[in-house]
Amino acid sequence: GLGGLLTYPDSPLMVWALARLAS
Repeated sequence: GLGGLLTYPDSPLMVWALARLAS
């Protein structure tokens, strides 16, 4: 959700970005 992007990646783009940063 827009109110919790920093705590829960519920956006496909956010999931992708976190996956790239973690790799």
